[in-house]
Amino acid sequence: MSSAITLSMVSWPITDVSARLASHDAVVCVAGLAGCDAQAARAVATLSSAERERHAGYMNAIVARRFAIGRALLREILGCVLGVAPDRIPLCDGVHGKPALGGAWRARPIWFSVAHCEDLMLVALSRTSDVGIDLERSRAIEQWERV
Repeated sequence: MSSAITLSMVSWPITDVSARLASHDAVVCVAGLAGCDAQAARAVATLSSAERERHAGYMNAIVARRFAIGRALLREILGCVLGVAPDRIPLCDGVHGKPALGGAWRARPIWFSVAHCEDLMLVALSRTSDVGIDLERSRAIEQWERV
């Protein structure tokens, strides 16, 4: 018989993510991607050179802002979990472009997945196994029976 998966869902920011991960299989952090110009500028300053290049390549300023704020929030969340400053969290592109911990941090026993839709971002975290999360706007789907 398998045991139930324990999940905690929280609104970011929260300080006890590590404690929740110690008592739950997964934690999902919910965060907003809307931010003022000052927040966006601070977020851009935290980006790696590759991320800055990606940010500069966006033709849509709203999408670029969401990307920068999302990466800054992801570093904050991971920094809280790992007990280090967010600016010490190296991110790289993993399989299929999924964000992953880079450098020496790759060996840390933390799995995470990021999803975003418009101004909302979800980050699923686990210390026990790989996780995945998705987020979609509710909409009518033609030929939904085929899905």
